[in-house]
Amino acid sequence: MSTKPLTVGETGRIIRANAGRSLVDNTELTLTFIKPDLSVVTKTKASNGVVVGTVDVTDEDLGELTANEYVEYPTETGFLDQDGKTWTICLSYDKTTESPPHHWDSVPYEFEVLKACGDPT
Repeated sequence: MSTKPLTVGETGRIIRANAGRSLVDNTELTLTFIKPDLSVVTKTKASNGVVVGTVDVTDEDLGELTANEYVEYPTETGFLDQDGKTWTICLSYDKTTESPPHHWDSVPYEFEVLKACGDPT
């Protein structure tokens, strides 16, 4: 997972998660985030802009990522609303066009969201 320091309230930052396997034929991609207060937020391809990365990239945290084997999610307004070291992210892949349907879950990754400068709390 790409985790260059994130701050509370930040928007537009790309969070990457590496699957290490082809995600090309997915019917759904889901990123599940567990916030420090243990609330769960789900971001999907269908409704929240989770996309398969289509070019090879070098990520500062994850290293070399192969096209079609990682996902990207741009943070939205209000999403990064808690500081803490215990944010967790999991990637799920589904391909329902096969029989039987394919499902895969990543291992969980933890990352930190820092207080923004000027945050009085």
